[in-house]
Amino acid sequence: MIERFVLPVALAAFGFVAAWCFFSGHIALGVAAVLVIAGLIIRLNKAMLRTDSQVRLLLEAVKNSDTSLRFSSNDSRVTRSLNEIAAILHRVRRTAAESERTYSLILSAVSAGVIVIDSKGYVSRINEAALSLLGLEVLTHIDRLQALNPDFPAMLRNARAGARLQLSLPAGMTAASRNVVIMASEAVIADEHLKIFVMDDIAGELESREIESWSKLTRVLVHEIINSLTPVTSISRTILSSPEIASLPPHIHKGLDTIGSMSEGLTDFVNSFRALTSPPKVNPSLMELRPFLEKMVMAARSASPAHIEIKLQECDSDLMVYADAALTGRVVTNILSNAVSAVDHTDNPLITVSARCEPDDSVIIDIADNGPAIDPATAESIFIPFFTTRPDGQGIGLPLCRQIMKAQGGSVTLRPYGESSLTVFRISFF
Repeated sequence: MIERFVLPVALAAFGFVAAWCFFSGHIALGVAAVLVIAGLIIRLNKAMLRTDSQVRLLLEAVKNSDTSLRFSSNDSRVTRSLNEIAAILHRVRRTAAESERTYSLILSAVSAGVIVIDSKGYVSRINEAALSLLGLEVLTHIDRLQALNPDFPAMLRNARAGARLQLSLPAGMTAASRNVVIMASEAVIADEHLKIFVMDDIAGELESREIESWSKLTRVLVHEIINSLTPVTSISRTILSSPEIASLPPHIHKGLDTIGSMSEGLTDFVNSFRALTSPPKVNPSLMELRPFLEKMVMAARSASPAHIEIKLQECDSDLMVYADAALTGRVVTNILSNAVSAVDHTDNPLITVSARCEPDDSVIIDIADNGPAIDPATAESIFIPFFTTRPDGQGIGLPLCRQIMKAQGGSVTLRPYGESSLTVFRISFF
């Protein structure tokens, strides 16, 4: 307070006194007044320098994002004001940091991938879901996405707010391909034009919808066929059991018997599809994978021709999954049975089973055979109910395997053919 009010008043007063002393001839008093004025000027200058130094320190602290600076307490209003400004800046910075942490937590909790890029294509923000979807550990610029799809960077650069993009990405560790849908939006933050992309893999959703559609269709077909066959079977058996049947010609008797037998056989055949009409009940538990696969391989060997080699190639002794052992056994058995049929007429037939844990903590089981390659048209249809390439097949094995793994939160896929030319079915536990 003294620097702001008392010093200027004292300077004015002593200036008046000095002028009066010199004017009236009191030289000694005038000189004393001048000396007092000089002292007051020196003190005022020091106060101004101290205030200037404090302001410069505060500005430097703000420039260096240091909001913890505080000045020593005194009666100076300037010092108190500077401390209040520093406290306000500290609160603003703390609020901004808390908001940043909140945004980061929200992004990490979102299951969809989120990418934010600036006008030059640099990635300013990306969450783990996006990195996992893209199969990358880090992404700093969208030009790197060209390795996944040559059109990817251009699509992001040219996208406008509200655009809905779709593209296919290469095969990942647990899927044959990834069909990604991207929704674009824009924002201007601190004079920086940003593009925000939300992306999701629709393959899982499409697979769920497809399974649901086939289940509904199968349920209707089974219901209608059974309703039509039941009276045919009942009537034919009733006629065959009546006394009057003896008076009918033998060929009519034989025909009725054939109709009844075929109706019962068809009914049993259709009833086998009931497994596709409702999701299986899963009772998961922690399961050691190596003993389980050894048991599966041993069972497959005993049920297969002796010339077919089936072996467990890779599986760590401590590898475990949380799954339904009985249902998973049905999946592995079905795929092994298909593999045995595929290699039956192959030279040096070989079926290998391997399991491992992937970097994303998913566990996969690969069942590979060296039989003839599955052509692309057939590969697209093998998971469709009733589709089969085997003369004795019913077309429910692989669709049921897919349903079982879907119910367990996993998947069954046919892997793309690589340099080894092996047919590989992958069972994945996420």
